[in-house]
Amino acid sequence: MSFEPNRALIFDVGNVLLPVRLEATGEALASRTGLSVEAIAARLIGCDVVRAYQVGRLTDDAFREALSVLLESPLAEPEFTEDWNASLPAEPIPPPDLLVAVHDAGLRVIALSNTNARHARHLARVCPWLFELTEPVLSHDIGAAKPGAKAFEAARAATGLDASACFFTDDDPRHVEAARRFGFAAEHFTEEARCRRQLVRLGFLEASSLDRRGS
Repeated sequence: MSFEPNRALIFDVGNVLLPVRLEATGEALASRTGLSVEAIAARLIGCDVVRAYQVGRLTDDAFREALSVLLESPLAEPEFTEDWNASLPAEPIPPPDLLVAVHDAGLRVIALSNTNARHARHLARVCPWLFELTEPVLSHDIGAAKPGAKAFEAARAATGLDASACFFTDDDPRHVEAARRFGFAAEHFTEEARCRRQLVRLGFLEASSLDRRGS
């Protein structure tokens, strides 16, 4: 595959390229620890331990041990990894039509994701296309997470292009606003068809791609 040399796409992963239900991890941990889902969420949201794991400052074991302390319950393997990955697809799923369309159009696609080592290994199994049709730039590998400029710079560097030549889309409006400040052409992702139209409007895709993949 030869790529269009002057344009690149940078896609978020969760709820853009594949479905994610974060609540499922809370539900799984609640059943394991006896805490309520609400109590688990209150301890995890914005937690420094989770953030440290997300940017690669904690090993798998160190994170599990730190979460055991945080949730006041011993978390053992392999159950913990199963619980932690509960938010992701459990079985292999096909790539979204949008990703196939832009790949077929010869556009380089960067997958910029706030994730962690456990999730990445799981996705390599159930969504191998993520690592075949995109160039993953993952927070735990680069030591930075969105909406920080360092994460956007890592994605831009992977393209080898200026920020103005890159389109970015994410389901989190805060990340979209930060990406615009960085210099990307950025749009809030709500559905594939809308994103496809945005790519055509901005000149990243030909209008004929709508006919091939739907509108």
